[in-house]
Amino acid sequence: MANIIADKRLRYDGEIIVNKMRHASFMPYKTGFMKNYAVQGGMHGHMIYAITFNTQIAPYITFLEEGTRPHDIPGAFGRPLPFGMGGQFAGFFHPGSFIHVDFIKKDAVKEVLKYYMTHYNATISKGRRTND
Repeated sequence: MANIIADKRLRYDGEIIVNKMRHASFMPYKTGFMKNYAVQGGMHGHMIYAITFNTQIAPYITFLEEGTRPHDIPGAFGRPLPFGMGGQFAGFFHPGSFIHVDFIKKDAVKEVLKYYMTHYNATISKGRRTND
């Protein structure tokens, strides 16, 4: 019985955290597709709630998280692909972006920690060092 109650509480907390992440200021937003559909949470066994950023739904999450160098995007934004031999570039030049780098690794993890510190008086420790 205690396990069922603990799992229900964890699911409840997880859903709140996912909702907070979806509305956090660090979350990249252009169309809302990523925050509304690709940020997901769910139970993955007893006392395990996983928050995922689903790259099957939004494959560009990796580019946001890791950044990109300047690059060409052929056929971007409805422009036709180059045609024929030696066709001109008919796409879009992207200057690269590092503005959202580590938004998952740092900002999303901070959101989880902040929730537990606020609601459960949790503390963060860096672990113990041993002199082995």
